[in-house]
Amino acid sequence: MPKEKTSGGVVTIQQQLTEAASAFAREILNILRATTLSDLTALAGRAASGSQAADPAASQEQLRRRRPSARTSTLRRIAGTKPVSCPVPGCQNPGVRSKMNFCNDHAASLPKAERIRLRQQQRSHHVVESIQLPEDDRGEGKKKAKKRS
Repeated sequence: MPKEKTSGGVVTIQQQLTEAASAFAREILNILRATTLSDLTALAGRAASGSQAADPAASQEQLRRRRPSARTSTLRRIAGTKPVSCPVPGCQNPGVRSKMNFCNDHAASLPKAERIRLRQQQRSHHVVESIQLPEDDRGEGKKKAKKRS
């Protein structure tokens, strides 16, 4: 094992690492002794059992994770289940969304630049269908006029 010479004699790297690790462990224990259980559980990201989370950021995060509106769910369902066609002219095979709507044959055989060009062409000629969406139950989209004093 390599050794390092100091003014007090020869000290091995292993001895220095052991001393540093011991000092680190002592410091961690001092910090843990000074904190409360609720501080430790908040630090770990979990609320103490039987108590409410005192962290306002945690309650805001729960609000952000609420279920999407019925309108959003309908849009997502329609977009995910709608069949797509391969953008290559004359191809009757169904497209695959993860392959930019190309069928398996054309996704593997065409160069990327050609696929991008055909995909942009398909987008420019796309006709949006009229879809009846449910009303938004949260009132989103309806803006209330605020009085200014």
